[in-house]
Amino acid sequence: MTGFVVGAGLEYALLPNLSLKAEYNYFDFGTNGYTLNCTSSPGCATPFFPATVRQNMQTVMLGVNWRFNSALTPLVARY
Repeated sequence: MTGFVVGAGLEYALLPNLSLKAEYNYFDFGTNGYTLNCTSSPGCATPFFPATVRQNMQTVMLGVNWRFNSALTPLVARY
């Protein structure tokens, strides 16, 4: 499947090392057509009939971030 994703998010710092975040994403993979077969079922009026499936999804994510090293200098391994 091919499709697209559109989203937005925000993050709010409560403390130098604590923040809250929220994110919304919309996924869309289009519409696909299928032909369904019911010949194996007894009394099936139409043995083949078309069906379409619309494939999309929406997600909302909420989270808390904790920064272990609140200093702005990068963490460097020391020997």
